[in-house]
Amino acid sequence: MLHIVAPAWTWLRTTIAKKTVLLAVGILLLINLGLITFSDRIRERVVQFWPVDGEPNSSAELPYPWTTSLNVSQFGERGNRVNRLALRADLLISNASLDRGTFEEILVTEFPYLTNALSSIYLPWNDSGDNGRPQQQSFVICTGSNNLHLAAHLIRSLRRVHNSQTTIEIAYAGDEDLRPDHRSFLAGLEPDILFIDLLQRFPAARDDLVKSGWAMKPFALLASISSRAILMDADAVFLTSPDSIFGTHPALNKTGTLFYHDRAARAGEDKRKLWVKAQLEAAGRSPSTYLATESLFYQEKTWWEQDSGVVAVDRANVRALLGLIFAAWMNTKTVRKQVTYQTFHGDKETYWLAMELSGIRLLLSAWVCR
Repeated sequence: MLHIVAPAWTWLRTTIAKKTVLLAVGILLLINLGLITFSDRIRERVVQFWPVDGEPNSSAELPYPWTTSLNVSQFGERGNRVNRLALRADLLISNASLDRGTFEEILVTEFPYLTNALSSIYLPWNDSGDNGRPQQQSFVICTGSNNLHLAAHLIRSLRRVHNSQTTIEIAYAGDEDLRPDHRSFLAGLEPDILFIDLLQRFPAARDDLVKSGWAMKPFALLASISSRAILMDADAVFLTSPDSIFGTHPALNKTGTLFYHDRAARAGEDKRKLWVKAQLEAAGRSPSTYLATESLFYQEKTWWEQDSGVVAVDRANVRALLGLIFAAWMNTKTVRKQVTYQTFHGDKETYWLAMELSGIRLLLSAWVCR
């Protein structure tokens, strides 16, 4: 019996060894062909980021939670990653002993425009209490030399018509966008006028921001000195003081966002709605209750959902912040040229879209029917 079993066992071991070698060679070939990709950083990290069930592991060190990169068209899949980053950020906020550095490495890897920029952005997971959190709110106005007169009118209106003392931040993309003498003119109009050169705040996004027009708006929100910031177009006209926005919309305390609808109008085919639906399906995510039951855009009754003339975000809400980071990515040069602006009109839909695709709650003002 033994003389029969021994040769059989030898044959089995030889066969398994050969198949193992063939499998290893096959995997190496796929990697070399680029069909399977691994980040060099991932090879260096062996501690699991999230357990198999998808929930964060509060006791684990923070390595990368995914092993592949996404292309610019995979908005839905990227939204899933933002959702998982939000789960981890919750843990960072609740546990000061967890490593922030590796988390921020992941964030920059996913959104490269943040390279060398995080140190100048308010990040709630680095909040050290009352001394670390900016409590005030700001008005943020993207202004260039071409719309200088509109910004001047808005500044005077805020100060002298509505008697607002809220800090006003003027965001621009370098001297070519807003000339130094024009900045001096605006600074002399009223007190508490600050300036944000977005090229300095986001050095890795220079190509994304120079002559970018609408695209710079979410970057300006990210760069505000205040955790609560209200972005407003230079040609905005307020019939009541915007100081009250955070106070009169208590849902902002829960969602960290307040968006306003665009005009309800039909114009052309419904490719926008179909594109959003496809991205939600790619993410394996059902439409939010709002999108499924209230959105006139998703019901195909209007072509647009949001206007970005006024956008309020409280970045102390980590989900609102990460959604805003996602929205800014949608407005980077390559992404906007290949996808975002091919599908939507400028930046305005990217704010709610980033929240929706990430499974983040958002607040849109009620529709006004006339």
